[in-house]
Amino acid sequence: MTYNDLYRKYWEHQAANHPDLLHQADAGSRIFEVITIDEALGDFRSGVKEKSFIMRLIEYTYTVGRSGGEVHKFLQGGFIIARHYSQRANGSSDYLQAMLDGERIVDDMIEKAIADSRNGHPVFNYSIDSEHDFSVIPVRMPDYAGWRCIYTWQNFFRDCITSSEAPAWVDGGVTPFTL
Repeated sequence: MTYNDLYRKYWEHQAANHPDLLHQADAGSRIFEVITIDEALGDFRSGVKEKSFIMRLIEYTYTVGRSGGEVHKFLQGGFIIARHYSQRANGSSDYLQAMLDGERIVDDMIEKAIADSRNGHPVFNYSIDSEHDFSVIPVRMPDYAGWRCIYTWQNFFRDCITSSEAPAWVDGGVTPFTL
């Protein structure tokens, strides 16, 4: 099963509904945006709402393997929450407040994801309700400070090429040994 669209929609929903973020997709300045893991390590301030929060969803990566006798997709994704701070106006006190505000929102997002997993939300499918694997580290860039949260979850992976959901392989699903 592919999760990319559901993953993006899930976290965009959180950004739109968190009272400190209130992302609006049609607004000119974006609070929420999807970035690659490489971009997560750089400066991604373009197009942001001036002097506000930003939330950047990091595209997930995944592996496929066995767990408990079944094949699973093991996914790793994350997000960044940061707030604007002014070095000139208030210096380190503004930076510390941005870090404090960002940590509170990251904790809110983690708490909501765990609750949604416990409720069977299809993006998590009960995989983070008892075994939590969230790693949160500080992020500081020019004018923005906050936290990067990386986490893992798992879901089922179809491993039957003859199922009704599998593609209709022209070779019948069997690759000849002599090619």
